[in-house]
Formats: sequence, structure tokens, C-alpha cells
Amino acid sequence: MKLRTEVFLLSTATAMAAIAFMGAMSLASGRKSLMDASLASLTRECGRIAAALDGAWNAMRDLDESFSSGSPLPRGSLASLRSFLRGGGAGILRSGAEVELRLPGGEGLFAAGELLAAAGRRERPEAEAAARLGPSYLLRRIDGRLALFYSAPLRIGGVDVVASLATGMETLDLFTRRQLALLGLSSALAAALLSGGSYLLSRALSRRLEELARGSALLAGGDYGTRADEGGADEAATLAASFNRMSDSIRDKVERLEAEKADRQAFVDNLTHELRTPVTSIVGFAELLQASAYDEASYRDGLARIEAEGRRILDLTESLKRLLVARSAARSMEEVEVAGLLRDAADEARSRDDSAGLTIEVGPAGGSIRCDRSLMALALRNLLENSIHASAPGARILAGCERSEGSVTLYVRDFGRGMSDEEIAAAGTPFRRKPGKGGFGLGLAICKEIARTHGAELLFERPEGGGLLVSIAFANLPAVYEDVASP
Repeated sequence: MKLRTEVFLLSTATAMAAIAFMGAMSLASGRKSLMDASLASLTRECGRIAAALDGAWNAMRDLDESFSSGSPLPRGSLASLRSFLRGGGAGILRSGAEVELRLPGGEGLFAAGELLAAAGRRERPEAEAAARLGPSYLLRRIDGRLALFYSAPLRIGGVDVVASLATGMETLDLFTRRQLALLGLSSALAAALLSGGSYLLSRALSRRLEELARGSALLAGGDYGTRADEGGADEAATLAASFNRMSDSIRDKVERLEAEKADRQAFVDNLTHELRTPVTSIVGFAELLQASAYDEASYRDGLARIEAEGRRILDLTESLKRLLVARSAARSMEEVEVAGLLRDAADEARSRDDSAGLTIEVGPAGGSIRCDRSLMALALRNLLENSIHASAPGARILAGCERSEGSVTLYVRDFGRGMSDEEIAAAGTPFRRKPGKGGFGLGLAICKEIARTHGAELLFERPEGGGLLVSIAFANLPAVYEDVASP
């Protein structure tokens, strides 16, 4: 609401200031035009008066010399000019003209008209300035009437005279009042229109921001499906799009965190279940041996079962340690020759289980990859051991490397019993294993973590010919199956 008010007030004030400025400029321009026209008229009139008086004075002098040669008027005599101006000079001026003549020293010789008569009782700064500086004017109000006073220096009969003229400026006064009235009316109408438009604009803007605020509150309250309207092509639409991207990102992260939480809980539950069985067996056989009379055969059998369950716990501990190492160990990245990496993993897999008569073939593999050698070797050994357990006696297993457009894929292919779609979907989840199969289901989980820490993916496919092909794909994900021949 505060933003809506601020936008409304700012836009209205800006528009009103613009209207006031334009109105003031129009008023000033109109007044200047009227003033310029009046000043031009007074300047012309002043020139006409100067020419008429100077001509009449010279003509009178010539006439006086021709008829009164014994007592001519002194040429340039100030007293004679004063007498002339007080006498016949007034008749030269138009009747009703607003004219005043002043000799040096400020003495007024002739004044005609109501405006000048009324102004004579006041200070006349424009007349004083004209004697020193040249033509001057003053706009003033006399007895409620707006008038323009214009004064200019004249040269009559060799004497400096200041002529002052006045004219009523009712037209300027009327123009000013009309312009101010028009400005007030237009300002009122503009204010009404702009206020309405500003209100609608501010309401539309604040409404979208208020929607974003409500969406933010819902998002903060856990409603991660909140969406904002992205309609339009303005900044509010851009902000709404950013909000939606943020909402999607938060929702994805929350879902991922919830999934990780569920995975951790499932991991703990499965680990507890895996530990409960051997621990229960160990405790049960120990209690049985304590409660039974000594019998060597029974003791040997009971101790063997206790030892087997203890080793199972040790195997589980070792597998968990490997999983933790794959998830959190600091990696020592280096360039590793792919052929040697595959060959070493195949040799170790053969040494661990060579009773089934299986054949592990290492295909051609050139070049190198940047990886943690020990972790990658662990992943390949786990994949080979899984293939050995899934293959029939005498079968063969293929291990190799494919490169395509800068990507590298390490793979292990067997021709055993394979995996169903459900099993492939759950592959890599700790403690997920086939019913009746030994182990703890941690091997593929370890491989998946090692692939993830190297920026790769663990992929499962059922190629033609049966069996399973598991690959560790770096960068892009090329098809690596076409060159793998079935037996």
C-alpha cells in the first residue's frame, strides 16, 4: 500500500509540475509578445514626436529671423526652447496622447494624459534611467490600471530632452487573467485525469508486487509449488519469472534434501537390519554353548557359526568403510593409463575367484583418463566381481574402454542372468540385492559414489545376446555397445 501511494503521488506531482512549467512558459511567451508589440509602438511614437518638435522649432526660428531681424531668438537658447515647448509645442502632439517632456534637471515642461498625471505623483525610475542610460521602460499599476511607461532621450534644437510615453496594458492584464484561469482549469482537468491514471498504474504495479509478496510468504511457509503470473513484458514480469525460477530451484533442492533424508534413514534401517541378524546369531550360539553341557562337536559347530557371523560383520564393516571412502575421501587426481587400469582390475578379480573357470577379456584401450587410481580400480573390481557372481561357469566377461567425441566410457559386460527393469532402477541403492543372493548390496553403491565423485554416471543396459553391460561414462554419454560381440 505504501508503494502504491508513493507511485501515485510521485507520478501525479511530476505530471502537475510539467503542466505548470508548460503553462508558465506559455504565459511568459504571450506576455513577452504583447510587451514587445507595445514597446515597438511607443518607440515609433517617440521618434515621431522628436521629429515633429525638432521640425517645428527650426521652422519657428527661421520665421522669427525673417520678421524680427533686430531681435531674433537666440539660437539654442534654453529659455526660448522652454517657451516654445510650453507654448506651441503642445499643439503639435496628438490630442489625448500620454506624453511628458523633461528638460535637463528633471523639470517637466509638458505632461498630457491621465496615466502620466497620476504617475507624476510617484517616483519615475524609468525617466531617470533614460537620461543616463538610454531608453527604459517600467510596467506598473496606476490606480488599479496596468500601464507601460516608456522613456527615451531626444535631441531637440540642440538640447537634450527626455520624452516619456504611457499606454494602458489592459490587453496584457486580460491575457494574463485568461491564461491563469485556463491554466487553472487545465491543471484541474489534468490533475483529475492523471490522478485516475496514476492510481490505476500504481494499483496495477502494487498488485503484482503484492502478489509476489504473498507468494514469498507462501514459499517461506513451505508451499514450494507457489507460482507468480509472468504475463506482460515489463520489469514486474521479469521479477515474476525470477521468482518462479527461485521457487522451482527451492522446490528441487527441498525434494532432493528430503530424498537424501529418506535415503539416509533407509540406509540406517538397512544397516541395523544387516547387523541384527549376525549379532543375534552370535549371541544365540554363545548363550546356547553356555547353557549346554560340554560336547566337542557341538562346541566346534557353535564356534564355527559364531566365527562365520563375526566375519560377516567384518565384511560389512569393510564394505561400509569403502562406501564412506568413496563418498568423502579426498581424491588424488592423476593421469592414469586406461589399459593398465583395466588389466590390474581383471588380474585381481581372477585372483579372488578363479574356481568357476571364467574368462575375463580386456579389450583394446588406448590413452589415459584423469581419475583417482585407487578409487577407480575399486569400482572396476566391484563391477567384475558382480559379473563373476552373475555368470555361469565357463562364461566370459569383457572389460574395455570406448572413446567418442572427447568422452570416455569404461565398461564391464557379462552374459549372465542380467537384471530386470526394477532391479536396474534400484541399482546403486545401499543394501538392495537380489533375493537369495549373498553380500550386502553395497558393491554397486560404492561404484555409483565413485562415478559421481569423478563427474561421471553409472549406467546399466541389457544388450542383445543377454547379460548386463555396466559402464562408467565420463562427460558425454556415448553408445559403447555396438563393438561388444556376444558369444
